[in-house]
Amino acid sequence: MRFQANSAFLALTNFTLRFTYAFRLSPYAGGQCRGAALGSWVGGPDQGCQERLYPGNSASVAISSTGSIDDDFYTVFFSSDDCDPDTEVNDGQGHFDDGCFSGAYNSFAVWDVNAK
Repeated sequence: MRFQANSAFLALTNFTLRFTYAFRLSPYAGGQCRGAALGSWVGGPDQGCQERLYPGNSASVAISSTGSIDDDFYTVFFSSDDCDPDTEVNDGQGHFDDGCFSGAYNSFAVWDVNAK
């Protein structure tokens, strides 16, 4: 019984630590994060490159941080479908830690600002 309780605690701790930092991205059908909300994605750098959310339906994406734990992370949007750094949108200014992104993109990722 003691082993089962410890295993459950470790599993919960691992899950909690894994998602301690995260951004919530919520795509909207209309520009400027208005119109119908289409869903949401929550994640951090561990999720790697992600494809466009709701392609063909979303016109904008609301980005919200989960708190100060995310200070070293930001969401980056790319015109490529593989998060190629040379295709970062808005002339290299396509990164956000909070706000609304209205623009064309095909992939995104959460980056650590301190990573090399």
